[in-house]
Amino acid sequence: MLHEKTYGILLAGGLGTRLWPLSTPQYPKPLLALCGEHSLLQEAVLRLRSLRGITDLIVAGREGQEEALQRQLQEVAAEPTRLILETPPCGTAISIGLGSLAALEDGGPQALILALPADHTLIQHAALEQALQCAIPQARAGRLAVFGIQPDKPSSAYGYIARGASCGQDAWDVARFIEKPSRERAQALLGEGGWLWNSGMLLGQAAVLWHELQDHAPDLARAAAAAWEQRRIAGRALHVAIALPQDCPALSMDHAVLEKTSRAAVVSLVTPWSDVGTFAALHELAERDEQGNALRGPVQAVDCTDSYLHSTGPVLGVHGARDLAVVATPEAVLVAPLADAAAVEQLARRCMGLPGNVMAQLAGYSADPSSCATVRRPWGSFSVLACGRGFQIKRLLVRAGTRISLQYHSRRSEWWFVCQGRARVTLDKQQQEHAAGAMIAVPVGTVHRLENTGADVLEIIEMQMGDYLGEDDIVRLEDDYGRLEP
Repeated sequence: MLHEKTYGILLAGGLGTRLWPLSTPQYPKPLLALCGEHSLLQEAVLRLRSLRGITDLIVAGREGQEEALQRQLQEVAAEPTRLILETPPCGTAISIGLGSLAALEDGGPQALILALPADHTLIQHAALEQALQCAIPQARAGRLAVFGIQPDKPSSAYGYIARGASCGQDAWDVARFIEKPSRERAQALLGEGGWLWNSGMLLGQAAVLWHELQDHAPDLARAAAAAWEQRRIAGRALHVAIALPQDCPALSMDHAVLEKTSRAAVVSLVTPWSDVGTFAALHELAERDEQGNALRGPVQAVDCTDSYLHSTGPVLGVHGARDLAVVATPEAVLVAPLADAAAVEQLARRCMGLPGNVMAQLAGYSADPSSCATVRRPWGSFSVLACGRGFQIKRLLVRAGTRISLQYHSRRSEWWFVCQGRARVTLDKQQQEHAAGAMIAVPVGTVHRLENTGADVLEIIEMQMGDYLGEDDIVRLEDDYGRLEP
């Protein structure tokens, strides 16, 4: 058992660009259910919950994700101690640095931090528990314990860690890191022995993590400290705005600290594991037919072999695919070689209009509403059906027993058309019940609310008109989901 306060930090700010168009800036990889009924984030929460001694949960994500993160955490009955929302996302070194500051403030210098990517899959929770027990003595001794996966095949998709001298049970000094070698080099490393895959999972004391970040990446540490001092607190959510120096790149914890420090140790973790980073990885994890195809959603495959075929929208028909990823969503279609993750990432950047440096530019990115995926809200979801100069048409689905916030808009008017279900509509101080077929006008500046009072989903077509139609033209007066500005 752990005697220190122990924080599990889930790193949920990843974009998952190599999984576009399933993963998008609006609904990225950690929030997707790619390997089962739960999202990767929810799987990570359940993984943490299975470990002994984890006292607190911190989730580090991106600004704009708060509602989606809160909803997914609620679905698995998880209440984070802190929800750190970064803008812009600046890599896992900053995220772990901010988590270290939170732990130092609340738990003291000897508080332990177990940092886990929120977008990986790990099959055997008991193996992680066993590895954690081997890592704890290393962390208590002031080491940074990295969890290394025992490789079961040569792979060029992962980084590798060379084991040095033994420093404890199933623990070794880190001799060196190698970043994603070629397949031939990976095969040679397996032949040498003593190499582990770098899982991105890490255990260390809060004070040691923060000290090593200051020592090896001082610009990142200063930016994290400044952002922490200026954080905006809204309940459990901490909103932090990060300003990196112009010549300071966003870095992972590996590049910023672990490859430079003398305190790194590696602990062996023997379990099936994947970073679920590419369609090739999804193909490998999925059940496959006799021709080696992984089929997800409404897909019809004819004369196809060794391909990943996935549709989240209409029926996808594919003929003659060989070693391809064919992925269709209501917003986009991808056709690419299954093994060429770099091509998918390049296509994603071009199709989403993102510059080459995704991490650095994401904060200023705003998608064309007509290309947006379904956007989840605590009360349900909305999809943009059409938009143009001065107008936008949405389809709203409001779950039974829920309601939107009491709000008004300064720059747009709205019309609601009830397609299905039963709605209670508040306009200023008046309330009325409406059934399918009703049309309700919401003039600009009118305080309004929409509530589903029926037993089925309430479907609304909303037409907006005005000189500005952004989501930030919402002034909330009352809200059931804690979204009021402080």
